[in-house]
Amino acid sequence: MKNNALIVLLFVIFISLSGCLESSGTNKNSSNENSTTDNGDTNSFNLSVSMNLKEVLDDGEIGSPIGFKYAVKNGSVSVALESLTVLDSSMKKQDVPITVWLICDNSFLPFSLDGGEYKETNMYKENQGNVHIIKFKGERKMRFITVIISALTNEKPDLKLGLYSGVCSYTFVNTVSDTLDNMPGGLSSEYYYSNPDMKKEGCFNIDYSSITIDPNNHVQFSDDYVLNKNESLFVKYNHDVIDDKNKPIGVYYSMFILCDGEIVSAFNDKKALIVKTEFTSSNTSSDKMFQFELSSKYFNTEGLHIIQAVVVPYYIPDALNRISDTTAYGFNGYSTNKTRVVVK
Repeated sequence: MKNNALIVLLFVIFISLSGCLESSGTNKNSSNENSTTDNGDTNSFNLSVSMNLKEVLDDGEIGSPIGFKYAVKNGSVSVALESLTVLDSSMKKQDVPITVWLICDNSFLPFSLDGGEYKETNMYKENQGNVHIIKFKGERKMRFITVIISALTNEKPDLKLGLYSGVCSYTFVNTVSDTLDNMPGGLSSEYYYSNPDMKKEGCFNIDYSSITIDPNNHVQFSDDYVLNKNESLFVKYNHDVIDDKNKPIGVYYSMFILCDGEIVSAFNDKKALIVKTEFTSSNTSSDKMFQFELSSKYFNTEGLHIIQAVVVPYYIPDALNRISDTTAYGFNGYSTNKTRVVVK
């Protein structure tokens, strides 16, 4: 990006024994990079996805990056989206297909992309230097708005080298909302289980076994998860954010599930679910782990399916004061890698 834009890559790292994903680093642009290397360290697969959001001025010109703060009032709101996908050398594509979603306060929003119809899912082909205009109906009560992009959404990654996420999100806070400091209430204790190991690293992955049966977290690397019809998968989650003083922030997240590239109503017929697993200190994870059983009805046809889970911020305590010129603690989203599931 040029003078007004700065792309900072966010590295998503495999934690080889725990099956967890850990991320660090935030700047004016939200980005996500996934990298894997084989055991011999002779080959590697690298794919990175980054994005930036900018103002759309009254005359239609593109303005400065919005950072993490933007005033959203009642009426039409437009922002400009720029994305950059750097493919692995083994991937031969001229135009990268990008899927776009918009979520606010745990609900997906219909929006227009480049003057098209308003709908919850939009797509474009990424070409270098192109800018895409997102338009949605703004409401002053909105608190946190997140733009999510997914590169190569429908691609099926190879095992071993080549398992990747491809998901990137950018969250900003509505500076004119008067409900930013309202703490979420009524969060059910259902789906939360004891976490006796209290691992330091946050955990976020799709698994074929329940923690009530097998407390370990598995990393898919060399074998597909093979299921019989009517068997389920499990999404496991234990994560929080640490600020610059090594204090846990206690962010609430919206979680949603992708099955073969489409958002499914996996959470009791709802598309998104609010989750929270607040760390007790910078060295100790939450004493609870979230787990949800993903019904086999979403992938019960025979053959290979791709399952993926994503979380984006739903509520960030003291959000406005956590934003500086270069950093905003708690504004990152996270994603599992694409998980290969074979139904036989």
